[in-house]
Amino acid sequence: MKTGRWTRREISLAAAVAMIAAGCGLVALCMGLQSSNDLTTAAFMGTFFGHASLAGGWTALGPFRMVYRLPLSATWLAGLILGVALGAAMSHMAPIDLLWFSGSVVTQWILVQIPLWVLLRFRALRIGHADDSSGRAGHQQFGIREVMILTMIAAAVLGIGRWLLAGVQVEESDPKWLNKLLILSLLVGASSLATLPMLAAALLPQWTKFAICVAFLFALFITGIEVSLFARLPGFGGPPLSEVIAMFASLNLVQCAWVLAFVLTLRAGGFRLISGSGNKA
Repeated sequence: MKTGRWTRREISLAAAVAMIAAGCGLVALCMGLQSSNDLTTAAFMGTFFGHASLAGGWTALGPFRMVYRLPLSATWLAGLILGVALGAAMSHMAPIDLLWFSGSVVTQWILVQIPLWVLLRFRALRIGHADDSSGRAGHQQFGIREVMILTMIAAAVLGIGRWLLAGVQVEESDPKWLNKLLILSLLVGASSLATLPMLAAALLPQWTKFAICVAFLFALFITGIEVSLFARLPGFGGPPLSEVIAMFASLNLVQCAWVLAFVLTLRAGGFRLISGSGNKA
């Protein structure tokens, strides 16, 4: 039995590595295609930002100790940036655009970690294997209440951001860098808020399916806020509203799907939330 569990652990970790490589490869492929197809754009952006959220969650929660998690997470981010760079080389993208994408992925990686570290400050949890005798199961400490708290925090932040940006007007004559900054800031902020509840929901030992459904609905709710904000920016008034909604809904669903698949892969190998109070990072 013990050998079987170790085998599942190794298989799940290998599958997780394969998913990371596939994500970086998909980012490079979509960037290189430079297609105007909304599905290609959603696949690229959803994969890019979805993996940024996963890398942030890996840094905060594990598995493994922090001395291993941080370099692995940094390598993950480097792979995403390398994928964008390879795609940019094929499509002859301007170097400054690569800098924009690099900054956005690092920013999201940081943003996703902030609420997780705050929560972990009060709930000494980490992702570990079920056979790990140094920690005890954390299912009594982390539950649907924590997922709802994270969701409400995300909704509150989004609502405040919507209120603050309601009066922002970006004219066509404004510098292009300002427009790009607003677009990427909204994308990073919305992507961080969309994936955080899904990350927490997929880790629940109980009520997992219900929490995942709530997380998907919340991602669609964020889509409505995104559309209302992006419609105020130049360049987003041309396409029909239905196409804009479909693109952002697809983007959010793609990144949530990446988060869900990755976490469920780890869970299939016996990884789960355990109490880390007795461990040193």
